[in-house]
This record gives sequence, C-alpha cells and structure tokens, in this order.
Amino acid sequence: MSALCPHRQGALACEGRMAAAFGSSREDWLGMQSEHDLAVVADAATEVERLGPAVWDEHRPKLGALRQAVHLGDLYDTDVLEWSDHQARLLRQHAAGKSGNEVPDWDNIIDEVESAASEAKCAFEGLILQVLRHDLECEAWPLLPDVPHWRAEARLFRSQARRRWTTSMRRKIDLASIYTDALRAMPDTIDGQPPLPVPVTCPVTLDDLVADEP
Repeated sequence: MSALCPHRQGALACEGRMAAAFGSSREDWLGMQSEHDLAVVADAATEVERLGPAVWDEHRPKLGALRQAVHLGDLYDTDVLEWSDHQARLLRQHAAGKSGNEVPDWDNIIDEVESAASEAKCAFEGLILQVLRHDLECEAWPLLPDVPHWRAEARLFRSQARRRWTTSMRRKIDLASIYTDALRAMPDTIDGQPPLPVPVTCPVTLDDLVADEP
C-alpha cells in the first residue's frame, strides 16, 4: 500500500475520537480521495487533538458540520438520488422535532427547490408554445391535409400543459412573449403556400389554454 498523505495521516492519528464524533470508521477515512475532503477531515482531526476530551462534547456539533461538509457535498455531486433520499429523511426528522447532530443540507436543498420551480415553469411554457404554434398553423393554412394532425397535436400538448398548470404560475408566465415566439416559429410557406393572416397579439388567455375541453 502506498504511503498515506499527510492529510490522511492526520485523520487517522485520532481515529477513535473521529469515529465517535462522526459515527464513521477508519475505512471511511481511507475511502476518501479528494484533497478537499482530506483537508476538511484533517482540520477536524486537529480540532479534536486541540480540544481534548474535557471539552469534546461542547464542540461536537462543529465537528459534525465538518463531517457533513465532507460527505453530503460530495454525495450531492455524485449521486443526487441518494442525496435526495437522505435529505428527505433528515427533513422528516427535523419536522418531527427529532433532529440529531446532522442537519439538512440547506444550501443544496434551497437550490433544488428553486431549480424545481424553474423547471416546472419552463416545461409548462414549452407545452403552451407548442399549442400556440399548432393553432397558428391551423389558422394560417386551414386547407392543408396536415390540419387534423396539427389539431390532434395541439390537443395533446394542451392536456399535458393542463396537468402541469398551477395557479401560482399565473403571475410568472408571460403569455404575450410565448405567443411572439410561436409567431416567429411559423414557416414562410408550406408546400409553396404562404400563410393566411393570423392575429399579431395572442387571442387566448391562460385560462382558455388550461380549461377543460368539452
């Protein structure tokens, strides 16, 4: 086995107290690869040695936070599904007033919540864009044999948008901008035929688009 780097040696030097603090074993420290992780553990090891057993309990939460920085930060980057399961358990414990030494990974949780909201909005906007685009095609080229297909596609996208719709989206969706994008997506001609005139402003509302179809 190759010689241990100084950071790893520092962590192993007081592995008994580190394991007591972090609920981890010597194998956990040996399994750490990144220099960032090793540096954090080495800092914790130094703190353990400096404090000594007499004041150990007082500083246990601080070292618990160091452990969290090592494990949860990497887990979020390498296996977000496992990270999500772990955070869900911590949040349930926290909500039940049973939180232990380990606290939820608040920074990444906040990022995920904001990201989920943004992705839901983008997905809804994309579906509405497809609805408007197909409706415009039907209006601009009403005699083409593609019209039944376009209408069917518009119905499908409208149904999918309806399932994703929440009332809180109302103040965040810029329907006029989406309609402008749909106008820009229209081809100049189809099968050599130019389009008939279409409205320059959106002729429907969000309520129209997400209403149950008869």
